[in-house]
Amino acid sequence: MTAVSVSAGFDQYGYNYKANIFNGEYCNYDRATGGDFCDVNLQMKWNDAWLNEEGHDGIDNDGDLLTDEYGEGRPDDYIGSGAWLTNHDTGVNEDGSTWTYFVKIVAKPETGYDCEYPIWGDFCVIQQVVTGNPPSEFTTADEWPLLEDYNIPTGPGLGNW
Repeated sequence: MTAVSVSAGFDQYGYNYKANIFNGEYCNYDRATGGDFCDVNLQMKWNDAWLNEEGHDGIDNDGDLLTDEYGEGRPDDYIGSGAWLTNHDTGVNEDGSTWTYFVKIVAKPETGYDCEYPIWGDFCVIQQVVTGNPPSEFTTADEWPLLEDYNIPTGPGLGNW
């Protein structure tokens, strides 16, 4: 992701960094207009640890009024950071039927932690809820999202999971 100006309110893509939320078209999550799945609404929510090194109050750790990219004030890894993200996708199939996909992703609590569904190296999927039938092309090459419901055995919370 390219560094962007940090200001209150939603930007043209759907990000509100002050509120830790994205609400917009799926194709704009990467801050590039257009692309695949522009007909899918995506709402993302995250905590400060998702974007920050622990102990910082904002997402602009170096004071340049831009969000910090990996390596610019962000941790080398997220293990033990408490970082979490939720994604909620909503779409309509060609036959008019609706579908939703919801996922909770959290940073691994410690090095060597083995989760059932690892993702992006330092993270685990702890909950997933699918309603309807998302189109098969919505599944990525690494088979995400899983097209079935899932809850971590200890429960779907974002706390001490």
